[in-house]
Amino acid sequence: MYQYGSAIGTSSLRIVSIFLQAAFCESTPTALWKSVNAASNADRAAALEHAGVARSRIALDPGFGFGKTLAHNQALFRALPELAAMGYPLVVGVSRKRMIGDLTGRDVDDRVAGSVAAALLAAQNGASMVRVHDVK
Repeated sequence: MYQYGSAIGTSSLRIVSIFLQAAFCESTPTALWKSVNAASNADRAAALEHAGVARSRIALDPGFGFGKTLAHNQALFRALPELAAMGYPLVVGVSRKRMIGDLTGRDVDDRVAGSVAAALLAAQNGASMVRVHDVK
């Protein structure tokens, strides 16, 4: 529906999430960050606003996982404050990700503590929303 993201939510609440494009073919965090930078994503957000999407309905999602190495994901974590400074809500989904397993040595079904720690770290660094699996 939207060139730079996907719509999520119900008919009464629609939020456009911009998936921050990553250099999947590159192998270094530096190359990744060059493609996932505030300026290019500010342009994407501005294009959505120009198309009539209210700023209050745009959220940025750095796309943890999705073909990235542990080093890529760590670079994204370090970049969260810069992404958050763009002024849009920042959505982070790290629950049960492979990176949690790589850091903790835990299998996917035993990553709750690591997922909670990563979500808290994301919130401390500017995430407005976190996507999780284990809601009770």
